[in-house]
Amino acid sequence: MTDTPFTILIADDNPNNLFTLETLISAHMDAQVLKAEDGEQVLTTLLKEKPDLIILDVQMPRMDGFECAKLIRQRKADREIPIIFLTASVHSAEAMNRGLDLGAVDYLRKPIDDRVLINKINGFAQVVSRERAEQKVLHEKVRETSLELQRSEALNAEVVGSMRRGLAVLRGSAVLLTNPALSHLLSICKDLDFSDSGAILAALGCSAEEVEAAQEGVGFSARESAWDISRIGDLVSWLKLGAQPLDDGRVMLLVEDITERKLVERTLTEALAQAEAASRAKTEFLGNMSHEVRTPLNGILGIAELLAKGETLPAQERYLKLLHDSGHRLLRIVD
Repeated sequence: MTDTPFTILIADDNPNNLFTLETLISAHMDAQVLKAEDGEQVLTTLLKEKPDLIILDVQMPRMDGFECAKLIRQRKADREIPIIFLTASVHSAEAMNRGLDLGAVDYLRKPIDDRVLINKINGFAQVVSRERAEQKVLHEKVRETSLELQRSEALNAEVVGSMRRGLAVLRGSAVLLTNPALSHLLSICKDLDFSDSGAILAALGCSAEEVEAAQEGVGFSARESAWDISRIGDLVSWLKLGAQPLDDGRVMLLVEDITERKLVERTLTEALAQAEAASRAKTEFLGNMSHEVRTPLNGILGIAELLAKGETLPAQERYLKLLHDSGHRLLRIVD
């Protein structure tokens, strides 16, 4: 928003008065002065310019100041421009009331006191300057807010577009938004009407109750199920989908292809079952081996004890003791 000078439109049928007022204003303040010698020139100027203040002589030919002010106030674009009336009449109380009724902000009698006029104009200029400063700040805030909104919308579009999960915003039977992930997922459905929420929900395998809940804005809890429409022989895709209620009867449908996770889970389940079966086989094998080894070992130890109770030579006693000790060590290992 560029800075514009304070602009004053002076209307007086006397060129000397116009020159005097223009010189006076230019000497005391930085302002743009527009001049008109009658009411018609005032109205013509207002079609091209937007002054901040109008100084209007009451006595002008063809159209006096009051008639001119009345026409100014009838035009919406100029309705709020402040008007100061000038008059040379000494009997102007009635005229003053008429001017104020037309929306004049002040009424000055000629000859004009220069200081009074300049003080009044400076007062209006300060008001206009404050208003312009406030409008500039407001304009900048609006611009920043607009830019932030544009960045936010662009980010939202980027996030929605880059989501791996399918997304759709539904209201009743209408589809307000879908993202590329959902379109890609449903590309296997030929001639699917993406503007019909019922068609999309049915294509995703939703039950009649889920379709009704989604179209009524209630939504339904997320659940996992095989996607029968994708089945090829024993192969089938798995979906996790749910509908979350928003506002104004809208719901947000989220769909995720969890086929890969299901395959991993099935692989892990099969591997766990195989590991458990191997563990059971190992336990059975160890139990059988323990039994098969323990039985002849107990027989050997029993015979050694019987031999030790009979008559033995000193050398035989040593051998029997070695046999006894070795047998018990082996038994502990088996245990």
